[in-house]
Amino acid sequence: MTAPHFRHTLVGWIDPEQLYAAFYGDNPYSFWLDTGGNASAGVSYLGEGERLLWSDSEGVVRLGTVSADATGEGAAGIRDALLLPGTFLAELATRVPAPVEASGSAENPSFDLGWVGWIGYEEGVAELGLPTQPELSAIPASALLEVGVVVACDHASRQITLVARDEVKRDAWLRRYGDLYTRMVNGDEQMAVSRILPVPTASPLPSWRHSDSDYRALITTCQEQIRRGNAYQLCLTNRVTVGLSPPPFPLYQRLRASSPTHHGGLIRVGECSLVSATPEQFLAVTPRGVVRTAPIKGTRPRAESVGDDAATILELRGNAKERAENVMIVDLMRNDIQRVADIGSVQVTTLHRVETYAHVHQLVSTVEARLRRGMTAVDALRACFPAGSMTGAPKLSAMQILHSVEGGPRGIYAGVWGYLSDNGTTDLAMVIRSIMLDGNVATIGTGGGITIDSVIEAELAEIKIKAAAPLQALLGP
Repeated sequence: MTAPHFRHTLVGWIDPEQLYAAFYGDNPYSFWLDTGGNASAGVSYLGEGERLLWSDSEGVVRLGTVSADATGEGAAGIRDALLLPGTFLAELATRVPAPVEASGSAENPSFDLGWVGWIGYEEGVAELGLPTQPELSAIPASALLEVGVVVACDHASRQITLVARDEVKRDAWLRRYGDLYTRMVNGDEQMAVSRILPVPTASPLPSWRHSDSDYRALITTCQEQIRRGNAYQLCLTNRVTVGLSPPPFPLYQRLRASSPTHHGGLIRVGECSLVSATPEQFLAVTPRGVVRTAPIKGTRPRAESVGDDAATILELRGNAKERAENVMIVDLMRNDIQRVADIGSVQVTTLHRVETYAHVHQLVSTVEARLRRGMTAVDALRACFPAGSMTGAPKLSAMQILHSVEGGPRGIYAGVWGYLSDNGTTDLAMVIRSIMLDGNVATIGTGGGITIDSVIEAELAEIKIKAAAPLQALLGP
């Protein structure tokens, strides 16, 4: 158990978007875990990293200190980097404790300092001993910022709390930002948050890893594998690359404006950034040791009229193919979670709930259990990662098939991002509906679940729907 942290209530309320713009908008090793614009519940977290734990595409793990004037691409703003033995997840396991009842609601996780960042899909593939493909990119395969001070914005109480690892860090933050915060609360400091990225006047055309005709052929290949009994469902993915790498904060402003969600966020690691408006929570661990996952399987675009939109919801909720696909993944996640759960504690608390977002309706289910005593969030992560909603079922067979047909690595896409806290709690979201920037290009992953009943043109349309909002944020309508 870590030592008690120091908390300081900041007087007044400032919107987290303004706070990030004022305090961290120009910091290349910073983050904003965003519970959404106009949110009336949940907590948004903002801060900067002190150290960086990362791995490259070959699995080499390093830990270094963020320089005070950290600039440059990749880990160029990192000094005193140490080469660490073992895998990224094995190293992370030594740094995350078992859950302890701590600050915040016992029903929900809370970030009580610790680690913020992403863990790439191939990290989970390697953990299971399956073959991977190296990602030829400047983006770290996995990267977590160690955070010693965080600004927590509680949207329900409209209270902002500074949480610091010790008095020295708390006092240093107050000296650096305290006067500016007070001026902003009093209205003496007008912070412009209208830095939203202008639409490019001459945008490069998006380049797809698989053309439409190739993707159709891959769907047929997946269905043939299913006919042979090698899988029940396969989450086939594609990738869009755009020759742009815009400033990450204005890009996230534009994405969140068009695609508000309960798990939005911006994580910056040098020139590399993750900009996300994901609707899917992969894994949460509460202070009481409840572990929760909420897989999504089933997507429909929003209709223009109220009546048509309501009909779309009814169709999605009752669609036999989508319900069967959702149940397959629920069963897979139940099996994964039971590896770290108390016997008899695994429950499906919601099944086939429709969640509605700006552009799509989603079919969502929730699985919960109680962690066995001594188990940690990293144990739960290792048991469940990669997420079944992004692989298919059975998981190992699905991953092997997808490795052979997808034609390249997924990278951060289909991985997870969020926080692992000093109090043992965790909130990790899926890297979907996200943009990855490496200083030169932007990449967007997209995919969908293929079953024996899949209609090829509908599956092709689904990956375009899922990529539409991130592409619009990059390129404009």
